[in-house]
Amino acid sequence: MFIKIGPAQLNQTFSLYLSPITNWNDFSFETSFILSYSLDGKVVKVGEVKIGHKGQEKSIHTYKSLNNEFENLPDNYFSLGQSPEYYKELKKLSQDLQVKILVGLKDVVYDRNIFEDVRVEAVFIDSLTRYVSISSVEQFGDILEHGVSLRHFGFRVNYENGVSPEFVVESDSKPPKNVHVIIGRNGVGKSHLLRTIVENIDMNNDVVTKTNGEPVSVYDFGLLLYFSLSVFDKPFEKVSFNEVRFSTTQTKKKYIGLYKQDSGELKDINNDLAKDFSVSLYNCIYGSEIKNNMWSEVIKSLEVDINFSDLGLSKLMTVTQEEFTHESTEVFKSLSSGHAAVIYYITHVIELIENKTICIFDEPENHLHPPLLSAFIRTLSEVLKINNGMAVIATHSPVVLQETPRSCIWKMFRSSEDDTDFQRPSIETFGEGVGEITSEVFNLDVRKSGFYSLLEKDSKSYRTANELFNIYNNQIGLEGRAVVYSAMKHKG
Repeated sequence: MFIKIGPAQLNQTFSLYLSPITNWNDFSFETSFILSYSLDGKVVKVGEVKIGHKGQEKSIHTYKSLNNEFENLPDNYFSLGQSPEYYKELKKLSQDLQVKILVGLKDVVYDRNIFEDVRVEAVFIDSLTRYVSISSVEQFGDILEHGVSLRHFGFRVNYENGVSPEFVVESDSKPPKNVHVIIGRNGVGKSHLLRTIVENIDMNNDVVTKTNGEPVSVYDFGLLLYFSLSVFDKPFEKVSFNEVRFSTTQTKKKYIGLYKQDSGELKDINNDLAKDFSVSLYNCIYGSEIKNNMWSEVIKSLEVDINFSDLGLSKLMTVTQEEFTHESTEVFKSLSSGHAAVIYYITHVIELIENKTICIFDEPENHLHPPLLSAFIRTLSEVLKINNGMAVIATHSPVVLQETPRSCIWKMFRSSEDDTDFQRPSIETFGEGVGEITSEVFNLDVRKSGFYSLLEKDSKSYRTANELFNIYNNQIGLEGRAVVYSAMKHKG
């Protein structure tokens, strides 16, 4: 069986083709191909694969060093598929063909001896594994061996007082269980919990473990993304974001937000964030066919919503590469803060996400009114589902809870001055009304603040409820009137 370099041709007998991708590079390495095969007059696309060799220099595409036709890659060459779909397509073939292709392309998932031999090569680290962590390599191996990719997975955080909140993903569950939420009063420790997850996800120190108590490792969670657009949130001052490109000992950890990590300076919103978005979207559109399709589908889905229908985001799919940077930055600058936040978050998630990615969000409701926030949570959940990922969100918003089942929400509170505790909400939250969620879940907080506090205080100064209503010119709603009647009844 020979492998040919070039576009796939229609053939009746089995023929294999590697078509070079020439409009993309990884830190100047050019290694990308589309693998396809032809059989019975039909062409089937297997997917994207990257091919490199030991000692490879930058800016020289791999295909230029290959023969136009070969049975096996030359010595010192190796390959890695870039998605679960690539290995699923190979799995559909007969065992004999699978093995011939994997051996012929010297696949590092199939042959772990090759993997161990090349994993420190610059081209392997910078290009072949740019969007693939060690946990994804494990996932690809599971597909080849068992035909399975999506699995239940999760972790728990172990507090010194014996409390251990769990965060578990159940693949294909209804309602979705890949977005987990932490609520609680200001100062209770929500942000500290998020930072604890970031710092300890790969430390093997019993702070973060599997749900059965076993240690977690980089093989369980290869990538963690921390998102924050708050000027008050500088997580990199408390935890380490290594941003390693590939490692068998460290989880990739990346901060995506308002601050420059190297200097700690606030980014310029019109320039720096617009550039961040442009680079991320470029990587989605030109760096991977799968990510290109995913971003396109997400935008089509969002544009059904009137909040996104007039933003012109779809046109960025057809802009030339030469015009792309200018056009994409200008579109981003034209967005409202809410639209910009949603698109900034989602684009980065699509660009970077892979198997078992943990996405951390600290109060994403900043800048987002309820319909936008709801659209963001649903879109995020869909992207996570496709990629077998999960999100952990700290929030004060009942809208986020409305999109999340009770079994994925932890209410965080102080059980004593030094101890933290967790409990599930008392009601089912998914699809529940915002009013009911606010009343039942946030009840203790709400009734000690806002109009509750004001009306209870003023009720002490008047003899009857009607007297107070007159002072307020009858500008009090039903909930407020109930507060007044209750306060009058109990004041003695």
